[in-house]
Amino acid sequence: GSDLGGITIGFDEDYAALDIDSEVAQAVGEAAAVLRDLGADVKAVRMPPLAALLRNFLRIVGVEALVAHRAWFPARADEYGPSLRGFLEQSQAVTAADLAEVQAEARRFAGAFTKLLTEVDMILCPSWPVPAPEMDADGTVPVVDESGALLKFTAPFNASGNPTLSVPCGFSRDGLPLSLQFVGRPFDEALLIRTGHAYETHGRWFTHTPPID
Repeated sequence: GSDLGGITIGFDEDYAALDIDSEVAQAVGEAAAVLRDLGADVKAVRMPPLAALLRNFLRIVGVEALVAHRAWFPARADEYGPSLRGFLEQSQAVTAADLAEVQAEARRFAGAFTKLLTEVDMILCPSWPVPAPEMDADGTVPVVDESGALLKFTAPFNASGNPTLSVPCGFSRDGLPLSLQFVGRPFDEALLIRTGHAYETHGRWFTHTPPID
């Protein structure tokens, strides 16, 4: 159904709009208004601090990638593309102390976010801070994210283990897709799906497809 009465959705407008593309911020803000119209109580919240986690989160990703690739890397490093190979080589320099530090940050965030979710059923935020990037001719996506800014809506919940649901919420002026994200409590996926279904039924962005030459 489309009635979201009784559901409380947290929305940190600063987190959802700071340092992101204006079209994304506008689309997610408009989605918050739609959710209110559907009966949800959209409540202002404040996200826990994220800067330290975002700045160092790729250390965790890199070490996990090294473990996943250890049967082939570095023994077959010359068969890897330059981006992944460079990332794996860089990750070899991560120390046990580095990893422990960022894991501690992840636990601190997880605890604070768990506390936040005692006040609301879920939070609303973008899935990605920019419209979908276009691929180069060779099929790669030219995205550089040294600061972790592009991870601000994904890394925190990878670290905390909370379930998320992303749904389309519009298109940029260039016709590239935009999306929003619901983040809920562990094992509360059914409520995320109910909320996402209600929003998608109302907006029906999923029926819009790009022209294909």
